[in-house]
Amino acid sequence: MSYYKSPSSISSVKDFQFKFDTTSFNIFFPYFILLDKNYIVKSHGSLLSEYFLELNNSTSLLDLFIIEPINHELSIKDILSDKVVLTSIKKSDFQIEGQIHSYKKDLLFIGNPINSSNNKIKWETNPPLHTKQEEQLVLLSLIAEKNINSVIICDSEGNIEWVNSSFIAMSGFSIEEVLGKKPGHVLQGKETSVEQINYLKNQIRNGLPFKCELINYKKSGEKYWVKIQGQALYSREGKILKYFAIEEDITKNIALKSQTEELASNFAKTNKDLESYALIASHDLKAPIRSIYSLITIIKDDNELNDISNDYLTIIENKLEKMNRQIEGILDYAQINKESFFYEDVNCNEIIKNSIENLNIPENIEIKILQNLPTIRADKYRLQQLFQKVICNALNFIDKPIGIVEIDYKEDKKGYIFSIKDNGKGVALECQKHLFDISKYFNNNNRSTGLGLSIAKKIVEILNGKIWIESELGVGTTFFIELKK
Repeated sequence: MSYYKSPSSISSVKDFQFKFDTTSFNIFFPYFILLDKNYIVKSHGSLLSEYFLELNNSTSLLDLFIIEPINHELSIKDILSDKVVLTSIKKSDFQIEGQIHSYKKDLLFIGNPINSSNNKIKWETNPPLHTKQEEQLVLLSLIAEKNINSVIICDSEGNIEWVNSSFIAMSGFSIEEVLGKKPGHVLQGKETSVEQINYLKNQIRNGLPFKCELINYKKSGEKYWVKIQGQALYSREGKILKYFAIEEDITKNIALKSQTEELASNFAKTNKDLESYALIASHDLKAPIRSIYSLITIIKDDNELNDISNDYLTIIENKLEKMNRQIEGILDYAQINKESFFYEDVNCNEIIKNSIENLNIPENIEIKILQNLPTIRADKYRLQQLFQKVICNALNFIDKPIGIVEIDYKEDKKGYIFSIKDNGKGVALECQKHLFDISKYFNNNNRSTGLGLSIAKKIVEILNGKIWIESELGVGTTFFIELKK
């Protein structure tokens, strides 16, 4: 007679380092027997009591069963994790086949009844199917017990049969308080979504997988959010045996999401308030500028002024003009927002042509378009504003007797990269990283407000693009604008 040695990596139950729980084991292994080293029963499966009324927690297993293959040559230590058969002494037709595992200082038998009234047990060289299933169930039950999420197992009617320790910690209910009850009756309350409750009922009724988020209630009455996912477990014949569900506590995630949404809402409101303020401020600031312009005109027309006085008034007019452009720039910057963009097919040749026509180009500067430009998907008004601001910046800082601005582009699979190159002053390296910041201003050019590039950058970002420069002092600057297809 040869003995089967399980190839499983499960050499002993203590390898899993789990806390033994009678209720949990009864669900998966209703025929288990926990023994001390002297074969005295310490605990046993509920179904065994139906066959052996005399079985109690002080009975010797050897008084009830013959253990094969234990004999005078073999001891328990020799057959740990091997297949064994327990044959009833009083009911010889009742046999349980399984394995004995070492658990701490005790022994744990896990098995299932077999019908051997007509046939003697034949020892196989390959493990029977149910032995593999038992080992898998041991592993799965122990994983479920150690899962940080709540695990619930219900019978085919949806009544709770088993929960893990995380469920007890999360909900505050003991296992005795929930056994035989439906999870919804125990956990759901007045703020639980009726829509999600109906969804769960429908999925479970039809034996379909389910996944949703809803509010549960602890035993204390405290509510908490969970993400639930689970499904039915079927027999080979297609019959529903059990349901299981895993619940993850997402209360903190929901609170964080709510805070984020509130911050976003407050931010949007603040932006709207700033936009409104900019409109009011621009109107209030422009009114006195117009009044000063009118006074200067009256002074010039009604008085004979010397050249010095006229020069002073001209300086004032120039400053007022620059202030007016700055106010318009601030207003323009405040009004740029994603919601106002209208996307359409835009011919960049027309955009550049219109931009050039709107600019006051000095006679010594030539603008060259090096090739036919593409048609892209963008907001027409904002795209023209973008190119106009960048070209205007190039014109403002050309200090050569003959100025040149070259406009070109390259296309790849992702999008387009436009370039606007000038032979102006160039930008110092330490200033380049702050060039597009609205709070920074690096020049004293009377024609520049310092806001054009900040506006350009804001438009590019809303278009999901990028803008950057390459520059060399005394040689010139190239602006690159990358826009996605």
